[in-house]
Parts: sequence; structure tokens; C-alpha cells
Amino acid sequence: MENIFRFSQESPFHLSVGAVLYNEEGLIATHYFQEFHLRGEAKYENIFLLMRETVESGESLEVAVERGLREEIGAEGKIEQFLGTIVSYFEKNGIEERIEKTTVYFLVKLSSLDLTRRLEDYEVLHSELEWHTPDSLIEKMTEQGKRYSTDRNDINEEAIVKRAKRYIKT
Repeated sequence: MENIFRFSQESPFHLSVGAVLYNEEGLIATHYFQEFHLRGEAKYENIFLLMRETVESGESLEVAVERGLREEIGAEGKIEQFLGTIVSYFEKNGIEERIEKTTVYFLVKLSSLDLTRRLEDYEVLHSELEWHTPDSLIEKMTEQGKRYSTDRNDINEEAIVKRAKRYIKT
């Protein structure tokens, strides 16, 4: 069955979930990429991204978050707060219209981590999993947002991290 939440030539709209995963010390998990190619399109360097996962057909947002955390990070956690969305627009080879991507973010407290649970063939496995303070991550994302401001606005998730910061319990 075709995933109605994934963009296509006929439907240039995409729905993803994102997670601000934090641990007992209040540190936030992030993917760090020395070099990152978004679906073979643009090349980005020194990029920090939160967990993001495409919602599958028939899947709730909460289940998509749980699956994304398992597949991308090898983590399990408890969803604590809805943090809002980022809507971005970008070009994709082979798609006539600009793609509208909406990512719905949640704050998640880490309950377990096992890096061996990360999917082996997953694109994000080319990332290093790093843990940062909210302030450090905000600074890094602000800087990368300035470097890539004309490409995609979802490369800068600082607004989501700022929202998460007020709810993080240590």
C-alpha cells in the first residue's frame, strides 16, 4: 500500500514526526553529520538534527515517534509534551511542485538506550549520536540555520529546542 503521508509527484505534501529526546541529566540527543546529503540533493556539512521520521499509513503520531526513536537512535522513552511544528518547503528532482513538509515535534524522556537496535540500513546511521545541553544545541542549530538559510528552513530546529527547554525535567 502506498504511504499517503510521503510526498509524491501527484501529492507534494509530506508528514513527519520529530522528537526532542532528553536524558536524566537534561541533555538532548541529536544526530551529528560531518557531511549529509538530503535524499541525494543538497550537501550539508557539520549538521545537527533531531530525530525525524515519516509517518506510515495507519500509524498514529505517537507510534511513529516510538518507531522513529527505536530505528534511528535505539531508544525508548515517554512522550511528555507536544512542542509544535515546523513547516518547510523545498524542491525535489522529478517533482513539479515544491514539496510542503510538516514535522510534528514531541518532547520525550529517555527510558532506555541500546544502540544495537538502530536499523543497519538507515540513512541516519551515518550520523554520530551526540548529547548536548539545550543551550549548546540551540547555538549550533542557530549557526547552521544561518549557513543554510536559503536551502531549507527545517535544517534549523532551534525554535523546537527552545520550546523543549522550558519543559525538560532533570
